[in-house]
Amino acid sequence: MVFFGNPVHHVGMYVGGGYFIEAPYTGSYVRISKLSSRNDIAGVRRYAWVPRVGAPKGAKSSVSSALSSVR
Repeated sequence: MVFFGNPVHHVGMYVGGGYFIEAPYTGSYVRISKLSSRNDIAGVRRYAWVPRVGAPKGAKSSVSSALSSVR
């Protein structure tokens, strides 16, 4: 994770090669941006990757059952 601003007001996910994924502002599309285009990097944090086995708790087993729960 990469954090921007002081105080921090923006967060992105580093994907390698000098790029990160961000949603630049509310209503905008998620995009891949160059890290070098930002000059307000506040810090970075690495999180351990943990594989998930099976669906998350409470996940619906099908699209139709998921849709029926919101009708």
